[in-house]
Amino acid sequence: MNHYFVLINPAAGSVTDKLVKKIRSILHEREVSFEIYFTTEKSNGKAIVAHQFNERFTHLIVVGGDGTLNEAINGMHDFSKPVGLLPYGTGNDYIKNFKTSKTLNNRISEILRNDMTEVSVGICNDRYFINGIGAGFDGQISFNMKNEKIWLKGHAAYYFHVLKILGFYKEQKVTFSIDDEEFQQESLLILAGLGTTYGGGFKILPHGSVTKGNLAVCTIKKVHPLKRFFLVNKLKFGKHESINAVKFHSCKTVTISQGVIQGQMDGELFGMPPFKISISSERVKFLGLLK
Repeated sequence: MNHYFVLINPAAGSVTDKLVKKIRSILHEREVSFEIYFTTEKSNGKAIVAHQFNERFTHLIVVGGDGTLNEAINGMHDFSKPVGLLPYGTGNDYIKNFKTSKTLNNRISEILRNDMTEVSVGICNDRYFINGIGAGFDGQISFNMKNEKIWLKGHAAYYFHVLKILGFYKEQKVTFSIDDEEFQQESLLILAGLGTTYGGGFKILPHGSVTKGNLAVCTIKKVHPLKRFFLVNKLKFGKHESINAVKFHSCKTVTISQGVIQGQMDGELFGMPPFKISISSERVKFLGLLK
């Protein structure tokens, strides 16, 4: 009999008491065997999964955003058990790689059907990531969101910070390598990832794939502040390949060795370089079918 470990982040962008009650109600109605665990502080989802997700459980369900999913993945002792996501975070970018329902009832049905895709996972500085690592502009947004408290939540909060720093962010000189080729440039953004979508709906890596076992990379050089507003519109729809400052790569490793820039991992602040990014040989059994 299946027994589900449900990890809920009550601080995630769209998680409410009403939502938690609804999840309980649906699972009880379906006669599902489950236990709920709540994160109680930033970044302790990893510890909860590491200590509580044991042989009694057959599946792990995460309720939150990409950052909570990241915590859960890093807490697992191995990836032999399937992982599902109810996307109620700020950006919810990872789930956009899959065919999923927008309603809670139907999404739970999809998870319970046990349809799964074996997906790639990356590693950066000995930590797993499920979607991607960004350094530069998007890392600065994560830094501002963590350190500047505003009343807006979810996508609205993210877009507020995008607009706030879009015209004033100063590109920094960064030294990095893609496989064996080294670069040094003033960079607005360096993003290495598996999925296609970042920052709450921007299709920055349109050639990304969560299953093929390669890193997709987008680098953006210095862009005039006024032209960035045009660039953001292109990024939203993955139409930025024709812009001179933008380059795409497919590779196995990325190393960002020097640069006074902020980084983010799966939407959460990750500090400053050095970052050593690669593909893990491990695969995660994700409960969802690819688009």
